[in-house]
Amino acid sequence: MIDAGPWHSLAVLADGSVRAWGAGGETDEGQADVPAAFTGPNPQRPVVDVAAGFYHSVALTRDARVVTWGAEQNFGDVDEGQLDVPDPLEDGTRHAIDVAAGGRHTLALDSTGRVWAWGSDDQGQVSLPAELDGTRAVAVAAYHAVSMALLDDGRVIAWGDDGTGTVSLPPELTGQRILAIDVGAEIAVALTASGRVISWGDSATPVPAAIARHAPFRTVAAGGRHVLVVHRAPKTPTSVRVLTPRQVRADRPVRVGVRVAGVESGTVMLTDGGRQVAVVRLERAGTDVATGTARLSGLKAGRHTLVATFAGTATAASASSPVRIVKVRAGRG
Repeated sequence: MIDAGPWHSLAVLADGSVRAWGAGGETDEGQADVPAAFTGPNPQRPVVDVAAGFYHSVALTRDARVVTWGAEQNFGDVDEGQLDVPDPLEDGTRHAIDVAAGGRHTLALDSTGRVWAWGSDDQGQVSLPAELDGTRAVAVAAYHAVSMALLDDGRVIAWGDDGTGTVSLPPELTGQRILAIDVGAEIAVALTASGRVISWGDSATPVPAAIARHAPFRTVAAGGRHVLVVHRAPKTPTSVRVLTPRQVRADRPVRVGVRVAGVESGTVMLTDGGRQVAVVRLERAGTDVATGTARLSGLKAGRHTLVATFAGTATAASASSPVRIVKVRAGRG
């Protein structure tokens, strides 16, 4: 697990130990000084998750307790109670399953679905809204003075400072079952059960087409003004073929077919001698088979070498063997 705040970063290693870096100069409030019990190898108290706030760090231990550190007031009054873990979460009376760190406040979620909040409440980020009463949350998120919870019925609830529009939930969320949430400085993001990404806030923008073609997505994360998405594990094609006549007339366009085995969708880039001449969208043609076509015109007389490169996902790529066609002048064949 990893997390990043404005001034420092946190990571949990496989053995449950924690590493931290950053927070230099006037940003050093001790948030990168990992307690000895969490340092490795083989830490005394293994950790399963971490959250990085502005001036403090939060850890969720393997025995389901919440621990905080930082906010040492080295360069200002930055301690507003975000380190004061409620006793039930600190002593193990309640089992914590998720944590989040805002600017000067902290959120935690216990195994019963109850949301806990403590620290600065200057924008209402710690005052739990009435909408949470009688509900069960499955995840929490926070940034600066914003708090957010995802409920087990797929609804999102946000509260705190709405100065950048991240607390005002968009109408696109209505009727959607949400699987993951995150919030940044000027942008919030949600992932629907269908793999669609919805963002809102002052810096919200639609998912770029070059990224949208990799949908459906698995999870999302928000930075200050940007979003990251992870797409589903791709399939690697077993073969890519170009289907075309070996010889065509100069006054006729060339109809090129592409067949990809091992996948059922995706995109193929068609090149002629290394120059891109078409992008082919594949459609399912059977179990683990996808096909598509392109029309090429304006080819000069002479030999042309076509290669189809599958680019349906960011990590699975495969190219066909070169296929050579000869374009002859009108009246020569």
